[in-house]
Amino acid sequence: MRHPFRLPWGWRVVDEARPSRLEAVLAGLVGLALVALITRGHYAASGDAVHYMMIARSIAVGGDLDLGDDYGAPSNILDTPAGDHARPGRGGVLRPVHGIGLPVLSAPLFAVAYALADASDRLPQSLRRRARLDRFIALRQLVSLLMIALTARLAVLVFRAAWSATGEKAGAWLWALVVSLSPPVVTHGYVFLTELPSALVALAVFVRRADAVASPARAAVLGLLTGLLMHLHVRNVGLVAGLVAVTLWMPRGDRKRTWPYLAGLAVAAGLWMAVNAWFWGSLVTTPHARLGEWPSMTTFWTDVVERIAGMLFDARHGLLVTAPVFLAAPAAWLLFWRRSSRTAAAALVVVIAYLALVAMPVTNVHGWRGGWSPAARFLLPVIPLLALPFPLLLADARARWLLWPLMGLQLPLSLYLLRRPMLTWSEGPGPSPVVDALFGPAAASRLPQVEALGTSGLLVATGAIALWLFVSWLVARKPA
Repeated sequence: MRHPFRLPWGWRVVDEARPSRLEAVLAGLVGLALVALITRGHYAASGDAVHYMMIARSIAVGGDLDLGDDYGAPSNILDTPAGDHARPGRGGVLRPVHGIGLPVLSAPLFAVAYALADASDRLPQSLRRRARLDRFIALRQLVSLLMIALTARLAVLVFRAAWSATGEKAGAWLWALVVSLSPPVVTHGYVFLTELPSALVALAVFVRRADAVASPARAAVLGLLTGLLMHLHVRNVGLVAGLVAVTLWMPRGDRKRTWPYLAGLAVAAGLWMAVNAWFWGSLVTTPHARLGEWPSMTTFWTDVVERIAGMLFDARHGLLVTAPVFLAAPAAWLLFWRRSSRTAAAALVVVIAYLALVAMPVTNVHGWRGGWSPAARFLLPVIPLLALPFPLLLADARARWLLWPLMGLQLPLSLYLLRRPMLTWSEGPGPSPVVDALFGPAAASRLPQVEALGTSGLLVATGAIALWLFVSWLVARKPA
């Protein structure tokens, strides 16, 4: 078997191992790392997550989606005010403003977790004191285990997808481990939020998009899965549009076999509109999902640039502060395009469709940060797609000179944040808690904050981006 790179500890073993064994080891490593993480202090039951849990409780315990008897109920383990997370809908019934897809799908397991947490008071008091365990903490930990299982599954799917896209088995396995334990993934990987399930479903649909012509039943299931993204979060409408486009992008003779796919998609979309009409009396808009007003052209493009820059470079909420290894992404994608332009183009269509609707203030009135949450929340649904070509960097002798130093930064940082996950959470502009903890407040204050860049800062940032892209081109260009 071709072995494009070697490591001193016998990397050939990975290249020659059975895929099922590699997947089991990968899922086990990611799962164990996250289980170790939740033994430390964390914020998994705060922010939007606790309100998604409240929706799941309403279904699992009350058997309805009327939150009026959940918020403020004396027996409710989740003691939190509704705030703006629930509003009176049709008939004055208190309804959730968040998507109900994740709570509905997880309701059976959530019911078990809730019952177990409710019974935790029967444990010996000395044990509960030593473990600092109460009903709320018990529920938080049990729900985190559910999300950890999904994260381990995502790691396996990243390995399969990267191997299929690049042909680099060992490199795909290594990269699946690195990306699954990188802070943007691992700090969402135990939290009851929709971004990681969205990433899992989107990558699964992308990988299996050829099933739209394999059989009518598979095509219909694929359409349902594509539509499920809207039920997870309305922000995923860009993902849906991109996945529909690349699924229907096939030879003319196969297009007539996509009708089952479109039928499954229509069923999911129809159900989503029916829920909206039931809750709010509108097929599309809700108090949470609505179009913004058109600003001036200058304001529109300023907002778009600011959002994209923020999602990448912002001190608190940007991708690259906690995941510097993604600085190698442009070089990886240039190699990917040269190797398989059709697959690379399909992945880019999905990523661009999603990011375009997130970046535009008209289609996303909620900004780009995601409130109180870990970094890179809005980028997480497409991070697995962005990660597909990275094994090509490991297989290219020149590109490895770029990747290994970045991996040398990423791995210690990932291990550090596995031990201190609370550092990754923040809200609004300000210095990075991670950099503050590592290097002190002076260094943290110097990192870019998008709102405070100004004209000179914007020029410096533009020059830095241009240099970054030029170095990526040098690394990935064809040899003479």
